[in-house]
Amino acid sequence: MEIAQTAHHFLRGTYLAYLSCAKVGLKVFLPAVCDETLRQAWRNWLKDVIRHPGRLFESLYIQSIGIIQAPDLLPDGRADMCDSCPDMTVYDGKLVNSCRMDEYRLFGGLLSVVERSRAPKT
Repeated sequence: MEIAQTAHHFLRGTYLAYLSCAKVGLKVFLPAVCDETLRQAWRNWLKDVIRHPGRLFESLYIQSIGIIQAPDLLPDGRADMCDSCPDMTVYDGKLVNSCRMDEYRLFGGLLSVVERSRAPKT
C-alpha cells in the first residue's frame, strides 16, 4: 500500500483514496509477483476463465474499502483525530488536521468533548 500511495502521489500529485472508475484491466495482477494474496486472486481468475472462456474479454472491477478510525479521547477532553495524519496543514502558524480546520477558523481552536454533568449550564 505504501508503494501504491507513493507512486500515485508522485505521478498524480494526490494520494490514492477512492478510484474514479472501478473498472481495471489485467494490470491489476501485475503486483502479484510480490503479493501472495494477489497471486491467489489471479489463480482464481485464471481458473474461472478456463471454465468460462468468454470471461477473458469481460472487464475486471475492484472495490475500494475505506477504514476510518474513530477519534481517541485524551484525558484532558481533546480528541486525537488520527496518528500520522497525511492531510495536516498549517493554519495561523500551527500544524492542524485539515478535517478540523473549521473548528480553528470558526471557533479559534479545537472543540473539546466534556461529560454532560461537567458541561457549563447555558
